[in-house]
Amino acid sequence: MPVNVTLQEDGNSGQALHISLIGRFDISMYTQFGACYKDHLGNVSQIIIDMDELEYLDSSALGMLLMLRERAGGASAKIQLINISPAVGKILSTVKFDKLFSTQMKA
Repeated sequence: MPVNVTLQEDGNSGQALHISLIGRFDISMYTQFGACYKDHLGNVSQIIIDMDELEYLDSSALGMLLMLRERAGGASAKIQLINISPAVGKILSTVKFDKLFSTQMKA
């Protein structure tokens, strides 16, 4: 399964939706990615997208991230992209997603 979802305490008396992306993040994941967060947006204080096992993303994946951001509250949404590989980080910075999301590169 290319998407794993868990709810975790965020340390601020709220819950964080933790989404782990595995393998390829492209248009084939549209339905699954939308379904993984749609029932949780009103109940979480932040969203963490873990890209540790992400091998590839394309322009449709960027669109899905933007759609998530919009549905989660736009500019006020607290969304973190973590464990970003150098290759994915280069794509995200090229399209200025590092300005729209909180980002953290792999250690």
